[in-house]
Amino acid sequence: MMPLSNDYVVKVTQSDVTLSGVFRFASLAHYDEVFHPIKALFDHPSPVTIHLHQVVFLNSTGITALARLVIAARSAQLTLTIKGNKDAQWQHKMLGSLCRLYGDLHIVME
Repeated sequence: MMPLSNDYVVKVTQSDVTLSGVFRFASLAHYDEVFHPIKALFDHPSPVTIHLHQVVFLNSTGITALARLVIAARSAQLTLTIKGNKDAQWQHKMLGSLCRLYGDLHIVME
Protein backbone atom coordinates (compact mmCIF):
# COMPACT_ATOMS: atom_id res chain seq x y z
CA MET A 1 0.00 0.00 0.00
CA MET A 2 1.32 3.45 -0.95
CA PRO A 3 1.72 5.97 1.89
CA LEU A 4 -0.79 8.78 1.46
CA SER A 5 0.72 11.64 3.43
CA ASN A 6 4.01 13.26 4.30
CA ASP A 7 5.29 12.06 7.63
CA TYR A 8 8.98 12.81 7.59
CA VAL A 9 11.96 13.90 9.65
CA VAL A 10 15.10 15.68 8.44
CA LYS A 11 17.77 15.73 11.13
CA VAL A 12 20.95 17.67 10.35
CA THR A 13 24.12 17.76 12.44
CA GLN A 14 27.55 19.14 11.52
CA SER A 15 28.29 16.50 8.91
CA ASP A 16 25.46 13.96 9.09
CA VAL A 17 21.95 14.11 7.73
CA THR A 18 19.29 11.57 8.61
CA LEU A 19 16.12 11.40 6.54
CA SER A 20 13.24 9.22 7.68
CA GLY A 21 9.62 8.65 6.87
CA VAL A 22 7.51 9.44 3.82
CA PHE A 23 8.43 12.20 1.35
CA ARG A 24 5.59 12.97 -1.11
CA PHE A 25 5.88 16.68 -1.86
CA ALA A 26 4.43 17.83 -5.17
CA SER A 27 7.03 20.43 -6.08
CA LEU A 28 10.78 20.87 -6.18
CA ALA A 29 10.28 24.19 -4.41
CA HIS A 30 8.91 22.35 -1.37
CA TYR A 31 11.82 19.89 -1.42
CA ASP A 32 14.25 22.81 -1.75
CA GLU A 33 12.76 24.28 1.41
CA VAL A 34 12.94 20.98 3.31
CA PHE A 35 16.45 20.16 2.04
CA HIS A 36 17.85 23.69 2.52
CA PRO A 37 19.64 22.78 5.79
CA ILE A 38 21.36 19.93 3.95
CA LYS A 39 22.54 22.16 1.13
CA ALA A 40 23.84 24.66 3.72
CA LEU A 41 26.30 21.98 4.87
CA PHE A 42 27.94 22.17 1.44
CA ASP A 43 29.26 25.65 2.28
CA HIS A 44 31.87 23.97 4.49
CA PRO A 45 34.63 21.78 3.02
CA SER A 46 34.02 18.80 5.33
CA PRO A 47 32.58 15.45 4.19
CA VAL A 48 28.81 14.97 4.46
CA THR A 49 26.90 11.72 4.98
CA ILE A 50 23.20 11.37 4.20
CA HIS A 51 21.44 8.42 5.85
CA LEU A 52 18.38 7.08 4.02
CA HIS A 53 17.89 3.86 6.02
CA GLN A 54 14.55 4.94 7.43
CA VAL A 55 13.06 6.53 4.31
CA VAL A 56 9.92 4.55 3.51
CA PHE A 57 8.96 6.42 0.35
CA LEU A 58 10.51 9.12 -1.84
CA ASN A 59 8.50 10.19 -4.87
CA SER A 60 10.02 11.08 -8.24
CA THR A 61 10.14 14.77 -7.35
CA GLY A 62 12.06 13.84 -4.20
CA ILE A 63 14.50 11.74 -6.22
CA THR A 64 15.06 14.76 -8.46
CA ALA A 65 15.65 16.93 -5.38
CA LEU A 66 18.15 14.40 -4.03
CA ALA A 67 19.89 14.37 -7.43
CA ARG A 68 20.14 18.16 -7.23
CA LEU A 69 21.84 17.78 -3.83
CA VAL A 70 24.37 15.40 -5.40
CA ILE A 71 25.05 17.92 -8.17
CA ALA A 72 25.48 20.69 -5.57
CA ALA A 73 27.98 18.49 -3.69
CA ARG A 74 29.85 17.91 -6.94
CA SER A 75 29.94 21.66 -7.62
CA ALA A 76 31.27 22.26 -4.10
CA GLN A 77 33.83 19.46 -4.65
CA LEU A 78 33.07 17.86 -1.33
CA THR A 79 32.98 14.25 -0.29
CA LEU A 80 29.40 13.01 -0.16
CA THR A 81 28.36 9.61 1.15
CA ILE A 82 24.80 8.34 0.94
CA LYS A 83 23.91 5.36 3.10
CA GLY A 84 20.88 3.38 2.05
CA ASN A 85 18.89 0.42 3.24
CA LYS A 86 20.05 -2.75 1.49
CA ASP A 87 16.59 -4.26 2.00
CA ALA A 88 14.87 -1.43 0.10
CA GLN A 89 15.26 -2.35 -3.58
CA TRP A 90 14.07 1.05 -4.77
CA GLN A 91 16.92 2.71 -2.84
CA HIS A 92 19.49 0.41 -4.42
CA LYS A 93 18.30 1.28 -7.94
CA MET A 94 17.95 5.00 -7.27
CA LEU A 95 21.32 5.38 -5.55
CA GLY A 96 23.06 3.52 -8.36
CA SER A 97 21.67 6.07 -10.80
CA LEU A 98 22.94 8.98 -8.70
CA CYS A 99 26.52 7.73 -9.09
CA ARG A 100 26.38 8.81 -12.73
CA LEU A 101 25.97 12.41 -11.59
CA TYR A 102 29.07 12.49 -9.40
CA GLY A 103 31.94 10.05 -9.79
CA ASP A 104 33.16 10.70 -6.24
CA LEU A 105 29.79 9.94 -4.65
CA HIS A 106 30.11 7.12 -2.13
CA ILE A 107 27.14 4.76 -1.82
CA VAL A 108 26.94 2.39 1.15
CA MET A 109 24.10 -0.10 1.46
CA GLU A 110 23.66 -1.35 5.02
